[in-house]
Amino acid sequence: MMTKLTLIFAFFKLVTSVPIIDYNCNFVNLDTCIRVDVTTKLTYDDMKTECEKYDMLLLSPFAADLGNLRKILFFRYPTVTQAFMNRTVNNAEDRAQLETDSKLIFGASDKTTGNVVYSYEDNRLYNVDSTVELPLVCWSKFKPRLHCPPDFKLYHDRRTCFHFDPTKGTNEACKLRCRQKNGNLGSFHSLAEKLFFIKNFGGFRIWVGTRFPANINLDKAADPAGSAKKAYNMDGSKWEVFDKAFIDTEPNGGGQENCVEMVVNWGLHTFNDVGCTQENQACFCETAPDQTNVQYESEAD
Repeated sequence: MMTKLTLIFAFFKLVTSVPIIDYNCNFVNLDTCIRVDVTTKLTYDDMKTECEKYDMLLLSPFAADLGNLRKILFFRYPTVTQAFMNRTVNNAEDRAQLETDSKLIFGASDKTTGNVVYSYEDNRLYNVDSTVELPLVCWSKFKPRLHCPPDFKLYHDRRTCFHFDPTKGTNEACKLRCRQKNGNLGSFHSLAEKLFFIKNFGGFRIWVGTRFPANINLDKAADPAGSAKKAYNMDGSKWEVFDKAFIDTEPNGGGQENCVEMVVNWGLHTFNDVGCTQENQACFCETAPDQTNVQYESEAD
């Protein structure tokens, strides 16, 4: 009997000594992913930057999300008593809006603006100084694990992978280089996608995977907006003229301009129709991520 008890206590000691998983998305039913590191303390700004590396945020300011987070953090991380909210307040109206969204109230404090923390001890919000450091807590909605090939960057909103090849050449040469990487010439679907690409890769003149039928070149200058609608994406995805895709005078079809480049820092990095044999452009490649549909671990690279 003593032997059995000894084994039971030894097993219990082993289990209780196993560190809690610091970063996981196993809470499918709660639609929640968290990353917690109780040994690392950061300021609001530094923690926000750290969370963004993993495509995550600080605590959600909305009641439904907070309810799920409390269930997880209260039982799994009892030493975490406060966490930064993903919102700052600048005036009384901001505070009132946050109280409405979170269904919480602010506790008494000398500060009434700035960064906000949620206190698990009394279930209230507090404004804190920008120098305050707290244990790392990041949050996001549940996501499948998505992995991009080397040198590609995950764009999670469309679950796709972006790559920048700085080698300059023709549109056809760019297409072939993308295929060597098991990808295609990339297609942007929003201004946000373009801004994400430029933030991560930079560049100047870049081939994109959008084209025009050859028979519309003569009509482009007369009706740029109408001509823009006739483009198509080479990867088969649907083309729609999104906000700030072209400036008002583009596309203009000055000759056989069937291909499209993105010109960084021209307007809001707008498109330009050009001849496909030009050799001054680098290359935007795109490919699908590997999806295992298990615990999400976006790599910070």
